[in-house]
Amino acid sequence: MTDEIREVSVICGPYAGRRLTMPAADAETAINDHWARDPHSGVPYGEGHEPLSEEERTHAMEAADAWAKTAWAAANIPGAEPPDPPPPEGTMASRQGMRPGMVEGETPRQRMQREQRESEQQRAMRPEDAPGYKTR
Repeated sequence: MTDEIREVSVICGPYAGRRLTMPAADAETAINDHWARDPHSGVPYGEGHEPLSEEERTHAMEAADAWAKTAWAAANIPGAEPPDPPPPEGTMASRQGMRPGMVEGETPRQRMQREQRESEQQRAMRPEDAPGYKTR
């Protein structure tokens, strides 16, 4: 009997920001090790459990790296190596891939709420209070 295949959304490690398909047992381990999540769970990213401790984050990165190395070894690609992990958060390199309007570490829900607040503030602003407004 073949193993069931599941899709996961990778949170950290060499495949961060990508969706991967893998055997169900590997997917469950990845989710439990906090380096991936079930994109079909219906639970928004950043919700469902308390923020991870530093130890849990370190374990998640190590588990993601170990899985990537095992997957590449199983693929038996001579001379190939897994992709480099993304740069650490807070560095300029980590911000290079950010789209305009993104705030580092912000969930999609937090971004939407922030943008709504900013939009309401702009609508309430008088023209003379706007930045760059000049009076004659």
